[in-house]
Amino acid sequence: MQKFNEIINAEQNSDQKTDATEEELKQFSAAYKAVEQIQNEAQQDMQKIITNNNLTIIRYQEILMAIQNNPELQQKLQQLFEE
Repeated sequence: MQKFNEIINAEQNSDQKTDATEEELKQFSAAYKAVEQIQNEAQQDMQKIITNNNLTIIRYQEILMAIQNNPELQQKLQQLFEE
C-alpha cells in the first residue's frame, strides 16, 4: 500500500520521484485498473440505489450537501440510522 501511494503521488506530482522497479510499476498499473473498475461499479450501484429510492442524482447531492453543512440535519440523520 505504501509503494502504491508513493507511485500514485509521483504520477500526480512531477516534483516527486519514485524508485519503483519495472515490476512494481506493472503491479501498480494492474492494481490501479482494478481499483478504477471497482470504483466505477460502486458508482453505478450508488446511482441505481439513489434512483430506486425516487431521487435524482442532483437532488441526492443537494441533500448530502445540506446535511454536511447543517449539524441539526446531521443529528436527525444519525437518529434515523439508529432506528
